[in-house]
Amino acid sequence: MSLRPDSTLSLVSPSISDRQQVANDSDVLKWFKSQRRGYQTQINTLLRAYMEAHR
Repeated sequence: MSLRPDSTLSLVSPSISDRQQVANDSDVLKWFKSQRRGYQTQINTLLRAYMEAHR
């Protein structure tokens, strides 16, 4: 799967979420944090899109 900068993703909030620790490269996390509030939701949305694309 390849996400283009002009791709549109919709936010999906599952009713139950588990808190997990995920190791991310520091530069990747820094970039997400610099984008806006809600970076954790944005990361989750991207992971969900990847998961759905590979089912």
